[in-house]
Amino acid sequence: MYSSRDSAHCGVGYPSCSRSLALVPRNYHDPNEYYAELGIPPWASAAEIKTALRAAWRRFHPDGYDPDEDMFCRVSEIAEVLTDPVLKRRYDTTPEGEVFVDSRIRARMEEAGVPLSALSPFDDDSPPGESHFDYFSEGIDPYDCPLSQRWYAAFVEASPLVGYTSAIRVLLWDRQSPHWIPQAGIMCIPRTWPPNSAVALALMTVHANMVSAPLRA
Repeated sequence: MYSSRDSAHCGVGYPSCSRSLALVPRNYHDPNEYYAELGIPPWASAAEIKTALRAAWRRFHPDGYDPDEDMFCRVSEIAEVLTDPVLKRRYDTTPEGEVFVDSRIRARMEEAGVPLSALSPFDDDSPPGESHFDYFSEGIDPYDCPLSQRWYAAFVEASPLVGYTSAIRVLLWDRQSPHWIPQAGIMCIPRTWPPNSAVALALMTVHANMVSAPLRA
């Protein structure tokens, strides 16, 4: 069994599903005004970001009510960054006074005669370092890291609905059925399953036998 904690670029452990421990400080960084262009705050949730992206796509699509090819491409580029856990973290942690290098910044650099070699180191293909939660897997697949991060986000979102407050660990495998190991808090998930909060909730209630927490007014 592979553990990313044993790799040269291990992550930050495993996320706790406790509401109090899982609280993340609000993000106020918007170096390229991605959030402003979408009309949402920098601390918007993943669901709010997707909703804003869909609205922008519908607006600027060639068949939309305000067609604009340049803006449609711009929104698509913003989506590539804000829907990718690693790229979003890089964007959100861009130092004060600097910008995230995208196609618009590259074009401005070319116009000003600034060589691309002057780009900040984060723009290369260097390992993301501590930009992900660690995970387990049977075998190694190059898509395991981003896939596991999407599962972690889904479990943290679904955990309050079942009152789960402990750490959770993701294990990806090629078997066709999931499995819950309660002693270690490990959820074994088929690689082919789509990660989202609805499936995560089903895994926690059906396969881990967790009882839904009562809703509060």
